[in-house]
Amino acid sequence: MNAASSLLLLLATAGVAWAAHDPGFCTLSPKNEISLPISPSVYSMSMSMRNDQNELMSAYEYYNGELDKTSFMGYTSKGRFRAIFDWTTKQIQVINMTDMANLLGACQIQTLMSPDALTPVTWAGDTYFVPSKFFFGGGQIYIERKGQKQIDGVPTDHFYSCHYWRLSDMSMKIDWYFTTTGTIQPLRVVLEVQRNQDRSRFTVTHDISYFSAQSPAWSARANPFMAPSGLYCRNLNSQGRKPQTLPNRFSMRIERIGQGSEETTYLKEAYDFNANMSLLLGYPPATSGDNGKYGAGKLLYIHDFRSGISYIRNEDMGNCTIERLTQPDWDSQKDGNQLRIRTPQQFFDLDSPNVQYKGSGYTRGIFTEVFINYKQLDLGVPGLTFDTTIEWYFAYKTTYDKITQTSVTKSIPMSAVITSQATWLSSSMYIYDFEQQEIVFNRHDITACFSRDAKQHFQLYFQFA
Repeated sequence: MNAASSLLLLLATAGVAWAAHDPGFCTLSPKNEISLPISPSVYSMSMSMRNDQNELMSAYEYYNGELDKTSFMGYTSKGRFRAIFDWTTKQIQVINMTDMANLLGACQIQTLMSPDALTPVTWAGDTYFVPSKFFFGGGQIYIERKGQKQIDGVPTDHFYSCHYWRLSDMSMKIDWYFTTTGTIQPLRVVLEVQRNQDRSRFTVTHDISYFSAQSPAWSARANPFMAPSGLYCRNLNSQGRKPQTLPNRFSMRIERIGQGSEETTYLKEAYDFNANMSLLLGYPPATSGDNGKYGAGKLLYIHDFRSGISYIRNEDMGNCTIERLTQPDWDSQKDGNQLRIRTPQQFFDLDSPNVQYKGSGYTRGIFTEVFINYKQLDLGVPGLTFDTTIEWYFAYKTTYDKITQTSVTKSIPMSAVITSQATWLSSSMYIYDFEQQEIVFNRHDITACFSRDAKQHFQLYFQFA
């Protein structure tokens, strides 16, 4: 489909001299109580869309009434796009699925102007009218029953509506065809549209090849009602939702999988903001500058920000190194010339005003909420930064506090995805055993960090009367 096609009429609402419905095109359907055979609160379907010039577009559409969202995936000659309609925030996320490497530019926000008719979506220079929430008589559409008709040899119930869409001064004829045997489902929907300003017309036929009135339990990373993992949509309305404040101390185990290298590393982290200390235990990834620096094997890092000292012990070889903490790292940042431990929100990169609520889904079978942040990653090369997004998946655990006799809900990170233009840093992290109890750092023996060569003996003599 292209811009010259009658299917792709550009929407012109500003400055339009409003016209009334054209009765010569069709007679408006009378107000009545007739409804379509089904009006599902959730559905998924695949279809082909054909216009007057026999141009085709394949599409998938999903609707969830509880979320009040529609997701439309279109396959065109220019590539693939996804349009996510949020009827609560009145926004459309239009995502270029063929430019996923563009973390901050692949998603554009458009305004959702009308809930009761074809919704205009602009993508790749063309405007597509998407039948979001429209197949089942959404909005102020009055329906007439026309009897039965054979469609490709299948008996169907025929329903009809003549409808006027004032927003863009369009009159529409809509024909629905539903199967009459077995499970009732839509088989075909035909839209004939006239733009009253210039009397131009187009027809689009939707042939539905698959339909289900059930919604699967979408995983949080493959949810059609959210932008794909790693993509950030500027100006997305998060409805004021923010992640909970994280605790001042915690520990966790992490399985890290590099997205490019598919290298898997296992880490243990501990953090105590009050004690001004952090700990990291694991094998450094091949891309790390520490790989081999302290000998081959598992490394233990203890960062003591009170003294500004880092202890690095090789767990396999027993050697230990002491270094000064001078540069920002996974647990620290600089305020001017002063290096300090990050706050809990900064530790998870959730302290920025750029943090957005994306949606929800299931992670390892547990319901989670998804938040995303983006930043310009500085690796220390002057003038060179990398677009990077950090996406967190949080579950919530509610416990009863016997002392205060109240229920307490705690936020538990389940997973994270780091996506960066510096592709060697992109990774998926799976988090286990997240604990919020006090960290006992002195369980770790750092005797080897102190050389015996520097040991001195002192003798004290006490003289008694």
